[in-house]
Amino acid sequence: MFGIGRNGAKKHLSSMVNGIRFHLFCSKADELVVHFMVNSLGFSTKEAISTSAKVTRSRLRNYEPLLLLDLFHKIGLNKSQIKTLVSSSPKLLFCDIDTTLKPKIKGLQPLNLSGSDLVTLIEKSDFLRRGLHTSIKPTLDYLRELLGTHDAVAMVLKKEPRLISQNISKVLPPNIALLQNLGFSQIDIANFFQRYPRCLLRNPVCLQRVVHQAEEIFDIPRGSRMFLHGIAALVPLHESTLERKIDIYRSFGWSHSDICTMVRKLPSCFDFIRG
Repeated sequence: MFGIGRNGAKKHLSSMVNGIRFHLFCSKADELVVHFMVNSLGFSTKEAISTSAKVTRSRLRNYEPLLLLDLFHKIGLNKSQIKTLVSSSPKLLFCDIDTTLKPKIKGLQPLNLSGSDLVTLIEKSDFLRRGLHTSIKPTLDYLRELLGTHDAVAMVLKKEPRLISQNISKVLPPNIALLQNLGFSQIDIANFFQRYPRCLLRNPVCLQRVVHQAEEIFDIPRGSRMFLHGIAALVPLHESTLERKIDIYRSFGWSHSDICTMVRKLPSCFDFIRG
């Protein structure tokens, strides 16, 4: 008498369960789509059903999986990366590839982003929901003008992928003007933005408050090379959080002058303590 063994039995049972689950849920996740996700992208049946069910079947008219794979393979994505994208954005399976997806991907080509960088950019922004000519291209053009080169734009997008989906032509100018009024050159500001992109995405009122803190509380001179680093260190800190961190240093017996000296020399000192 032949047996299939304990491990074999588990695999057989798992296969049966997945098969039953698939037939139970096929009304919610089209069989064709689920099969493609399992056989071509490495999804489990359960993952495929769950992911496919997140998008409406009305978009099935745009379902062209082989064209999608061909496009992603051509731009250097592997099977695992494609699965990651489809997991985070299932509607990729049903987008109009020729009129929507290809032009957007083509718009990113001057940046020479690697496959993993493209995955991160698409996954961590609402790139797929943004219009090419109404949002993506104006954003890239603005960044190119501000930073000077496509390489610099690519670098800043790697740090902050969500930039691609923000209306930065309206968000950045007030903060850039604020730094210009403080005496910083266009090159200074471009370098600052490239290193700390999130800082210039803040509300101008917030940035003005941080500038006041750097100058009035910690006595960091505007002409100091550490001034912008000080702003970058203070921007993420709510006023109450900053005060708690200062209190911790005071509990060590440090005077206000001691703390200011440390901040002027090492603005990132607040990252070393929890508060």
